[in-house]
Amino acid sequence: MIWACDTTNPKHWPEQMWADDYKRMREIGFNCTSRLESGQTSDIFEFGGAYYIIKLLEREDRGFKDFESVKNDVREQYLDSKYEDTVSEWARQAEVTINHNVYDRLKVR
Repeated sequence: MIWACDTTNPKHWPEQMWADDYKRMREIGFNCTSRLESGQTSDIFEFGGAYYIIKLLEREDRGFKDFESVKNDVREQYLDSKYEDTVSEWARQAEVTINHNVYDRLKVR
């Protein structure tokens, strides 16, 4: 499996990779990309039984971004987090009742 993406943005990472190993992958990505210039590709490395290549698409200047430039991203991340928490809580509290009269008459095609 070849992995080429902007490692500073986990939204571009394949979901199965960062779901369980987000922190470790971020550290590996940072270590690999810290030596790369824009457009360069890392050496092949192994992680979790798979092999990867990182291509640094663009390097941003270090430092802080002003609030206006990131507030929508921060708001989106906050709302996504709250949405996931709410749905998880609803799923945890859900009481499922099966109407066997209807269920038994359903035909799966």
